[in-house]
Amino acid sequence: MRILQIHWRYDAFGGGESYLEQLAALLELSGHRVSMMSGVSRSDPARFAPGREHVVIAESGGIRSGLRELNRVIGYIEDVAPDVVHLHHTGGLLSPYIVQAINQRYPTIKTVHDVSVICPLGDELIKQCSDELCEYPFDLGCLLRGCYSVTEKGVHPLLFALWERRVARQLDRLLVSTEYMRRELLRNDFPAQRVTVLPLFTTMNQDGSVGATAAAQKRLLFVGRLDCAKGGHQLIDALAMINLSADWMVDVIGEGPALHALKQRVAATALGERIQFHGRVEAKDVPGFYRRARVVLMPSMIPESFGLVGVEAMACGRPVVAFDSGGIRDWLVDGDTGFLVERGNVRALATRIEQLLTDDSLVEVMGVRAMRRVERLYRPQAHLSQLVALYEVVGAIGDKIKRTVRR
Repeated sequence: MRILQIHWRYDAFGGGESYLEQLAALLELSGHRVSMMSGVSRSDPARFAPGREHVVIAESGGIRSGLRELNRVIGYIEDVAPDVVHLHHTGGLLSPYIVQAINQRYPTIKTVHDVSVICPLGDELIKQCSDELCEYPFDLGCLLRGCYSVTEKGVHPLLFALWERRVARQLDRLLVSTEYMRRELLRNDFPAQRVTVLPLFTTMNQDGSVGATAAAQKRLLFVGRLDCAKGGHQLIDALAMINLSADWMVDVIGEGPALHALKQRVAATALGERIQFHGRVEAKDVPGFYRRARVVLMPSMIPESFGLVGVEAMACGRPVVAFDSGGIRDWLVDGDTGFLVERGNVRALATRIEQLLTDDSLVEVMGVRAMRRVERLYRPQAHLSQLVALYEVVGAIGDKIKRTVRR
């Protein structure tokens, strides 16, 4: 098949970009032809896959820019002549007007990587009034409840989000990585028959080299962006409750705006040198941190659309302790491959961490179960086979309907 992947950027910026590159490589290895379309990248796309067709387009997120760039974008797509167009995050890159035109002409799938398509705040479903998880659909109630302030943000982002959601509902198929994300789309009136759950995958430790958990080691690991959303403050508060006479350490991988505040918070506790901040770590070095970890911690305060770090940890045979937030419960089985803790419950988080610090046999058993679960559900081939089947179904049906529009 000829597949055009469209994403707002094409470089090694974050999880979405890493997924896109791995997916493209898997498709090509399976004999499919992959082309890329993106906005201007800070990196040279050629370093990802030499020879892969890649078109850089101008940003056209609004009405006027969408009208201006429509023919140019459609012309590029006609040159590719894809069997399927696979959209990822296109907010700001493509006007919904252009997305609608693509969907009218070609079988179109969209992977919904985050909640930006159903929330005018961008990437969080947190009620501003109470800091609790939002249980409302995106509508005028966002204004009445004070979650969205026209005074602060203006009306444009709100109208754009409404427009983008309306167009997204019309796409041939929408892919989400967890049941949580599926429920969120359905709550926002997306057609149930068009929403499919397709879990993400990991290539971490495919040869099983990490093996069973090194239970004798007393090292905990946090991997993620250092901001308020990822729960760094709650994690430090929980660690301060754990028995400090025992011999344990914490490795923190990541960078972000909360780094200074987190270090100050550590300094205000008795944790001392137990927490080591390593900053940004190259991807090739991350497995080494998993290898020496006993338990991986995910205290996210925002509802994670998936939470790939946890699945990577499980692939290495490491149990995970996480707040029950968003889609994490899809892959983390409480009491089996780790522990799910009530979101924001710092005391419960501390209790579960301490339990795994002191129970070697439980850590070993959970680690083995975690590896088995990943091998069964979250490896590339399972993801690829389901996705290609969807491409074929959407392509066959959509092409018959849309061929006349292209003419």
